[in-house]
Amino acid sequence: MSDDQGVTPEIKVGDTVWLRTGGVPMTVERVYRATDGNLMVEATYFDGEKDHHGQFLAGDLEVRPRYGDED
Repeated sequence: MSDDQGVTPEIKVGDTVWLRTGGVPMTVERVYRATDGNLMVEATYFDGEKDHHGQFLAGDLEVRPRYGDED
């Protein structure tokens, strides 16, 4: 059984996502299912000095606007 509990199914390429525990805004580059069945997200983020690329469990992320992009 996969660990899809808590997954935000509406995550899609181009979305801004945040780790549920905080952190920095990330841009979704790819959403895919890993061989173990987990829904994964590849995203890029900027740490203040340079861009980084990472892979995250979709269940650990939530879609939110970047600071200043709120309505």
